[in-house]
Amino acid sequence: MEALTDVGGKQANTVAEKERMLRAESFPVNDGDQDYKLPPAGQPHEGITEQLFERALFSQSVKKAPGKDKESF
Repeated sequence: MEALTDVGGKQANTVAEKERMLRAESFPVNDGDQDYKLPPAGQPHEGITEQLFERALFSQSVKKAPGKDKESF
């Protein structure tokens, strides 16, 4: 099996090295350069009206491919 090379040019040859490299590339540690803010708390379940529900339900495209159960939207 070929070696993996990361963006920095470091190569991984063993299975353990490849696993560590893939985990580090796929799930990087938060280095604090991004600011995460949660949306304000509220009661979204109270904001849904029957009209909003119907619009969301009936505005879906019927041209979607069927899923595992062979049923389309």
